[in-house]
Amino acid sequence: MGRNNFYSCQYTSDEIESAFLQLPVICRPLNVMNEYYGKIYIKPYCRVGPYLVGIALGYIIHSSNGKFKISKTRNFSCWFCAISIGVAVLLAMSPANNGTLPSDAVAAVYSASSRIIWAACLGWVTFACVSGNGGFINSILSSKIFIPLSRLSYSAYLIHPIVIAAFYGSRESAFDFSHYLMVWIYQQKFMSF
Repeated sequence: MGRNNFYSCQYTSDEIESAFLQLPVICRPLNVMNEYYGKIYIKPYCRVGPYLVGIALGYIIHSSNGKFKISKTRNFSCWFCAISIGVAVLLAMSPANNGTLPSDAVAAVYSASSRIIWAACLGWVTFACVSGNGGFINSILSSKIFIPLSRLSYSAYLIHPIVIAAFYGSRESAFDFSHYLMVWIYQQKFMSF
């Protein structure tokens, strides 16, 4: 029953997203992007797929107590797949950013699958590091330099769009470029993520 609910929730959210807009949204006028943000992007039903990937991963890690032996060949294959598929998800819409819009079918498939695939790729990185198969990536991600960032709570992530929107919305005129302003904006966004 749980698997069917997962598929139906994901299918429903993908159909809503595909029917609502021509995708990708990033290449659309600002009013369409704002409507997309308010009606789809921040709604929880559009994030149920990655959420359930995380829940399943947490269950697997908890039930195996973090001890999961994988052969070197399988470990390499999983790392290769996770990295290559993750990069493909990141770069798949780069032509759209340059003005070449994909067909409706390609845009719908990307919209339906990109978030779950990205969550699965990050899930593999998490699983590999927890189970001792992370290698040097585990050493990098476990570095003490990340401790201050790990102390930030999820509420900072939830609040940062409001802070950024308030900053830009409070401007009475267009920005004049200055190095000081760019450093300030960079620090704002870096600290909010």
